[in-house]
Amino acid sequence: MAYPLQVIEVFLRNLDGPLPIQAVRGHALNGLFYSRLGHLDSALVRSLHMSNDPAPFSLSPIYNAERGEFHGFRVGLLSDEISDLVEAVWTELWKSGEEIRLGSARMRVQDLRIPNYPRPTDYAGLLAEAPVAHGVWLEFDMPARLTVFSQSDLLPTPVAVWRFYLHKWQAFSGGVELPPQFLRWVENEVRVTELDLETRIALLEKDLEWKGVMGRVEYQAKTDGEDVPPGRIADYLRAWQALAFLAEFCGTGEKTTMGMGRTRRVKVFGRHSDRR
Repeated sequence: MAYPLQVIEVFLRNLDGPLPIQAVRGHALNGLFYSRLGHLDSALVRSLHMSNDPAPFSLSPIYNAERGEFHGFRVGLLSDEISDLVEAVWTELWKSGEEIRLGSARMRVQDLRIPNYPRPTDYAGLLAEAPVAHGVWLEFDMPARLTVFSQSDLLPTPVAVWRFYLHKWQAFSGGVELPPQFLRWVENEVRVTELDLETRIALLEKDLEWKGVMGRVEYQAKTDGEDVPPGRIADYLRAWQALAFLAEFCGTGEKTTMGMGRTRRVKVFGRHSDRR
């Protein structure tokens, strides 16, 4: 039985030698992922393709940066239904040794790993166990870009970043509630206090390249604002940190099902006394 929130890493071996990461397009990786799921549950795959709702997964390449070689992909999963399906499909491919195609590359599943995140990895548990802290470092390991007022934007501002995480939470948490007017609190109280970013290119299709940012951002939340009573500050900080950890599964921003926006919560700091 899979967990609602889970990460699966699939390592692939190219049967014709090392595969350059530059040869792998996000659209092809997305197509491979969907086509293999469709072998087991074509109805679910059709519904995901046709839906305008948030996708219940993120997808990003695993590669050796020094050698420039593609090694596989990482799937972040946000719901029980798709977690069970993804684990079943890729476990069977690993065990059977069946040849699969990524574009023109002939590949086999060499290994399958499930990172050992702290349990429970469900939404209620994630919120209950989130630290009450006013600082967090996020690292964008793949190019990330966000949507602000229906326009693409490269700046990972607090309200744009946490709006994306909140959208995923509301879609898949099953009604686990966060404090009221949470985004207003983020907009008023959270600031970028340090960053180390660079603009990078994401290769989505043969002739389609998208710009995004990679690197680290430090965010800090004030705890002396007047919008929230002192007795509720811990609730907002806990929710804020829970959504930051959700980024490990959902990524950040646009095209997260095509390799963009892979995000890690690197560090939590500034523990705040829980005065509820």
